[in-house]
Amino acid sequence: MKNLPSVMVLCLLLFGLSLSHATDTTTVAAAVKRIAPANVSIDAVESEGKKFVIRGTAASNQDVSKLMRALAEELGTPNLEKVQRQNDKSHFVLSIVVK
Repeated sequence: MKNLPSVMVLCLLLFGLSLSHATDTTTVAAAVKRIAPANVSIDAVESEGKKFVIRGTAASNQDVSKLMRALAEELGTPNLEKVQRQNDKSHFVLSIVVK
């Protein structure tokens, strides 16, 4: 019974860390969707440690560039991992380390 408080504290710390990680991903996803130009659709925002991966589609490569400039102003410098033109849309994957 003496260890019960320590176990509870450990559980709370572990839960708190995972909860804050989810909040960070949720916060970044909301910011990316808010920043995205009208012709850009954000399909997913996933975290890989401190790096976030953004997947989506845009009407043109110029719209992907607009998104990248907006992200650079608000969150940090994005890296274009992949862009592919298919069915009159630009499918893209970006990564960003939030500042």
